[in-house]
Amino acid sequence: MRKFAIIGIILIFLFTDVFIFTANSADINIVRFNETPDIEAQKIDDFLTIYDFNGITSPSTDHKACFKQKIKDLNDRPPKTGPVIDDLIEFTTSDYIKIYSNDNDRADTYSSLGKQLHYFQFNILENILDIKGLHVRWYGHASNTHVNLYIWNFNDNLWEKVGVNRFTHRDAAISKTYINNINEYIDETKGQLHLVAITRAATLLKQHLFTNYVQVKVGNPSTVTLKDDAYHYNNEKTYAEWWFFQVIDKSQDIQFYISYHITKTIDTYLTAGIGVFEGSKIYEIREYHPESEFYASYDKPDVKMGDCYLIAQDENTFLINGDLNDGKNSAIWDLTFKRTAPPYDFIESSGETEYLAYLPGSFVNGTIKLNGIEYFLNNSYGYHDHNWGGGPYLPCQWAWAAVCKPEDNFALAMEKVEHFTWYTREIYVTLNDLTICFDDVQTRFEDFKFKFQLSFPFFTYYPRVRRIYAKNDEGYVIDLEAVVQKNIPVLMGSPRILNEQVSLFKGAFEKNEQIIYSIDVLGFTDYSTF
Repeated sequence: MRKFAIIGIILIFLFTDVFIFTANSADINIVRFNETPDIEAQKIDDFLTIYDFNGITSPSTDHKACFKQKIKDLNDRPPKTGPVIDDLIEFTTSDYIKIYSNDNDRADTYSSLGKQLHYFQFNILENILDIKGLHVRWYGHASNTHVNLYIWNFNDNLWEKVGVNRFTHRDAAISKTYINNINEYIDETKGQLHLVAITRAATLLKQHLFTNYVQVKVGNPSTVTLKDDAYHYNNEKTYAEWWFFQVIDKSQDIQFYISYHITKTIDTYLTAGIGVFEGSKIYEIREYHPESEFYASYDKPDVKMGDCYLIAQDENTFLINGDLNDGKNSAIWDLTFKRTAPPYDFIESSGETEYLAYLPGSFVNGTIKLNGIEYFLNNSYGYHDHNWGGGPYLPCQWAWAAVCKPEDNFALAMEKVEHFTWYTREIYVTLNDLTICFDDVQTRFEDFKFKFQLSFPFFTYYPRVRRIYAKNDEGYVIDLEAVVQKNIPVLMGSPRILNEQVSLFKGAFEKNEQIIYSIDVLGFTDYSTF
């Protein structure tokens, strides 16, 4: 949900039929920009198994999808029983065909005077003890109301919320990655996993529930692949996608972020940008491009935007280079990011935009030349995330932070998104072989010492101190403060301002009240004003 800031006021041009190639000419992948990619033809890394409804017919003796209508419950809550639900009606073979791929075909059920649900049972073949990552995803929507997705928790004997789609007019994804306690979601005897998509409330209006597709990924050691960090445009009418990189070099007192960004509303906007904290000098450079200068791959994160490139050498090594000059400032960079922490796919409770921290921690080596002064980076600290989806200007207030120390194999990333009717909070932390994810129930954020800043033509405010605290049932605790050192206010559509910041993180990662890692390192934060 972040980094819309790099959009700015961008040159408008027509949305034409443009070819897109990978940045690596040795592996050309031709896709039309306004053409839906062949989702089912995509290759998945060997360590992943994908469970969906491809080839399932009714009645099914394998995976099963069912529906239930006219549920007389006015409250926003999951089904009362589980994992078995009474009075289910199985989908037809035609419906199974509609829900196994992401396309314009949807299984549609409808009723009046009651809620309705879609139920999905997957038979997982892997040994639970061998599964190190689990990812569930549902894509669809309901008319006249919201949709909640739940997964059955066998340990707690209840339906546990995955997320919500609050858009009543188009499909959106509800997804979540599970790394801890995977045995709670898969029956140890039968190997079954259960999901339920249920409308939020009964309405007097005719209520449709649409499922476009649903799938479960299991894997070892990770559920995230290079394809997840690749280009994702799928013919949406409203769309935004960006690849975002950050670098901290404490010894030379330079920090910067780089973004390759595309936005589509009525027209299409493309921009490459860099924000620089060079000692006490702070500035941003943006460059706007026609569609003919944009190239991307659906297979891996190979991206070209004008003279700016991103190339994935392998799953752990990214090359980024670029050349920007706005007449006032210039920047030329040639950098290599080497991953030191596993990727993490964040929950997006809006059901609208995906947020993947593919390189939450990395070493950065190479050069960057700022206004003619060349800096050599030797094992600087780096971070990379990727956002994509519809609705680039949601009326949300969000806060975000990321910090890493690659030599210690430590990385932390967090997000807080607040809408008028919903919110999400999540923290990801990894240390050596340990990865902990704190959900919105376990986390707490507090902002202090707000500062008002006039930086013509912007007037903005932001908290100078952010308290970040989380505790889970296993006794793991994150307790730290992020104190802003430098700030760039960036216009993201009047009157909204995004404050991009360098912050000093201090605190501890604990287990059962014992410190297992002390944190005292520079990182990045941001904070939107609206």
